[in-house]
Amino acid sequence: MSLKPNSAEGYYLLGRIERFRGTVIKAIKHFESALAIDPNHSSALLFLAAAYGIQAGKASLAEPLLRRLQEIDPLTPLSLFASGYIQWLEGKLYHALLTFQNLIKMEPESLIFKFFMAYLLAWQKNYDQVFSLVDQMVRQGPHESSTLWSLSLKYALQGEKKKALDALSEEVKKFVWNDPESPWLGASIYALLDEREEAFLWLEHAIDRGWINYPLFAERNPFFANIRGEAHFKKLMERVKYEWEHFEV
Repeated sequence: MSLKPNSAEGYYLLGRIERFRGTVIKAIKHFESALAIDPNHSSALLFLAAAYGIQAGKASLAEPLLRRLQEIDPLTPLSLFASGYIQWLEGKLYHALLTFQNLIKMEPESLIFKFFMAYLLAWQKNYDQVFSLVDQMVRQGPHESSTLWSLSLKYALQGEKKKALDALSEEVKKFVWNDPESPWLGASIYALLDEREEAFLWLEHAIDRGWINYPLFAERNPFFANIRGEAHFKKLMERVKYEWEHFEV
């Protein structure tokens, strides 16, 4: 069966492709087109809400889409993940933690969800919980990229720089580099390790992939504290702030 390019499903698939091959911001246009044809396309609702709230930093645009998605498909773990991720990046850490706790109860075997929760806990300075969660991941899937990246976070928080860097093999770095939701976390851990050149490489990559969440980078992310005074960071933020302020649906 051929897929009609101007159908809701066609635009949705174009959006998914653009997320991985180009930028999430460009993908937004395709998801919007899909919903203009079919307002109840659950997958387009999910990915558009996530893009609005996570990469674009516009939670107010994401919230009505997530409410509609909950009405259509209330049992989808990914919608809960998107909600929790948006709450986190908006600085609503208590609510984000509750959401992620519920999510992991639904999907206890998901290392990916635990990977993101480890960073959320680190933002809250719940370091003992980070270490406990990462140890659990090591027991569950010691060779998985999400586990090894989380292990690097644990070592970084413990001041074990060499161990943190050694955990990040090329394969592990590729996992985060290519994931549309994760490259800013790469920049975060390198900033935390005071590997500034690498941190800027990852931050530029995140921006190139559509991350224009200015409040996240300029204000909220605690791991960027030691690079915010750098001229390179300020120049990047000029670009991000302009795109964030001029973002239009």
